[in-house]
Amino acid sequence: MSGKRPCATRPGTPEYKKKIRGESSVKTPRRQQHFVDKWLTDSAFKGWLARVPGDTLKAQCTVCKKTFTAERGVLTRHSETADHKQAAASAKNQGTLLAFAAVDSEKRKFDDQVKSAEIRTVGLLAEKKNISFNAGSAVVSRDKASFPDSKIAQAVKLERTKATNICKYVIGRSESESLTEKLKTKKFSVIIDESTDIGTVKNLCINVRFVDSIEVLNEAGEPTMRRRLVTKFWKLVQVFSPNDADAAAEGATAEKLFGAMQSSLDDAQVPRANVIGFASDGCNTMFGANNSVASRMATDYPGVTVTKCVCHSLHLCASEASKMLPNDIEELARNIYGVFSKSSKRQAQLAEFQNFFNLDVHKILKPSQTRWLSVNAVVDRILEQWPALLNFFNLSAFELGLVSVDKILKTMMEPATRFYYLFLQWALPKFTELNKTFQGDDGLITSVHSEMSSTYKSMLSSYMDPGYVKRADLDRVDPEDASKFVPLSQVHFGVDMMNLETTPEMSRLSDRDRISTINELRLNCRKFMIKACLEMKARFNFRADLVYAKISALHPSIATANSRTFDRPLSLTSLAVAVPRIIDPADRERLQRIDDQWQKLLLRDFPADLKNRKVGEFWNEIGSIVKLNGDLEFPYHSQPPDSHELATKQPTPATSQGLTGNA
Repeated sequence: MSGKRPCATRPGTPEYKKKIRGESSVKTPRRQQHFVDKWLTDSAFKGWLARVPGDTLKAQCTVCKKTFTAERGVLTRHSETADHKQAAASAKNQGTLLAFAAVDSEKRKFDDQVKSAEIRTVGLLAEKKNISFNAGSAVVSRDKASFPDSKIAQAVKLERTKATNICKYVIGRSESESLTEKLKTKKFSVIIDESTDIGTVKNLCINVRFVDSIEVLNEAGEPTMRRRLVTKFWKLVQVFSPNDADAAAEGATAEKLFGAMQSSLDDAQVPRANVIGFASDGCNTMFGANNSVASRMATDYPGVTVTKCVCHSLHLCASEASKMLPNDIEELARNIYGVFSKSSKRQAQLAEFQNFFNLDVHKILKPSQTRWLSVNAVVDRILEQWPALLNFFNLSAFELGLVSVDKILKTMMEPATRFYYLFLQWALPKFTELNKTFQGDDGLITSVHSEMSSTYKSMLSSYMDPGYVKRADLDRVDPEDASKFVPLSQVHFGVDMMNLETTPEMSRLSDRDRISTINELRLNCRKFMIKACLEMKARFNFRADLVYAKISALHPSIATANSRTFDRPLSLTSLAVAVPRIIDPADRERLQRIDDQWQKLLLRDFPADLKNRKVGEFWNEIGSIVKLNGDLEFPYHSQPPDSHELATKQPTPATSQGLTGNA
């Protein structure tokens, strides 16, 4: 056999010769592969391949949640596995769903913005009481034309029916539910009044008043929450159907009104224990002594505080007092308005007289049929335009040829007529100013007794001995006690009623007629004041031991006094006893904590601006004072008593806030 036989490697052969022959036993290290960014866009790996943060030699699958070596072969083999293919398909479906969800979320957000715009528009129409819901489409059309680039404005649709339903079933229902939840946890008073609407349907309007936390702007213009006394509409209940002849014949009885009010609270599951006060006008149905809404409140709501509407009572006082004056005085105001109310020609003619006498060109006002206090503005206007009116009727009486004009001229020429109006200009503001005070937004219950007492004293002292009025207890003063009257010549009914003898109207009369006219004038004006004082005493109780008098201690100027005065009581226990539905008189521990806080107020120095704030604002600031340890210095301890506990008490007479139960 020819050829060479392979020879074995000799011992000691160098490694480099072994490497050349392929016989070396030392392996060459393998080169490591780094992650290539290009793989992220490769169709085979796109969508699931990702880097491993901090390690360039590794790669990860985002759908399988696995990590492996960054080699293309490894990646390819992984992409072909069944597990990876199943996970990738599932992720693809999920991504599609997420995409649809994102689109749907954007659509829902847009729809909510459109709905919000529609609700805000309806809220504006409802807030401005004289705007019809028919105006909704006009407002929407204007917005679409004004904001063509707004997708929301273009998508809004609002016709009358939709606006009505949004107001009823969205805004109204939401507000009702929110108010119901508040009344379940808060003390509140109920204010009711029944009336017949334009459709001759007898309705009962129910309002509630309570302390609520609302958002206001502080001194820096930033929104902050403050406790404020608020009045909210609760329910409008139809007393009976016009088609129910029997119910209509029976009328709006106290039983029906009380039942409707009570049912509205019970149906909403509002605890009866939370009702602490009741108020309405003073008619017999509401405030009769035996069979009225107030008497039923005293039985079913033991310890409730009942009160008549002070403003309504003042109106009735002025209305009754006006009957003491000659009928021609009120009739004159109505006749003058009737001459000019529907004639632009006569108004233009009157304007010529107004310009001639350098008077403001003002229209003649109409006296209200139901609100006698509106006569105050009418009286001011007639006195302002007296020269122009007198000359107009004097020169135009024959031309107009109206019976009413002859009567107007005759009444205005009477010497005492203008002085009756001057007297009313002095007397009526005593009622109207009180009305303005008590119709304010802030709670003024702490000022009711003092304001009413001050006005009552002022009216009494106009015709009675001022020294007697100052010393006597107001609840014991008899306005008709002639023994305390000052002489008729010394009654004080304003500066315009002084020195009547020297006035031009009286100087034209004979001595006998002048004395007779002046005495009759003063006598009628005194009758007016006597009647007004009698009506005030009948409708308001001036006793110092009732709620209105006791609660005046909470007025900022009295509560912050640096010493114990007659107005600032030593303790608030007597006030707590007078309002048992607010604080249980048997809860001595809570009463003691409140009394300790009352004493602590004596030791505090408060800034002047705090003392001069409104009642609600003042006590809100007091309640927010924080000590160094972060606790409230004057925490609120008047928590609602247990409903069951209050319901099981024996009925007690309702507390009267300074008002009698007579109509």
